[in-house]
Amino acid sequence: MSPATINRELETLRRGFKIAVAKELMDGQPKITMLPVQNVRDIDLTPAEYRTLKAELRESVKLSRLGVPLGSSWRKPAGPMMSPA
Repeated sequence: MSPATINRELETLRRGFKIAVAKELMDGQPKITMLPVQNVRDIDLTPAEYRTLKAELRESVKLSRLGVPLGSSWRKPAGPMMSPA
């Protein structure tokens, strides 16, 4: 099982304990330490793919979560990957 999967289960437990404390079923919430996760993925987008992705995403999803600053434009290639200006 991956660390990310385990963390999702641990987060569910955290939430359950938090609710139990709020309902005064427990006096305190135990400390649950999450596992380190390294699931960052690098993707290379062409300018056309970037524009398509930007158009398809809901406004509430920020491209900065993908590592692309909002409002960026494509100017020139930087090796095999296009860099935002």
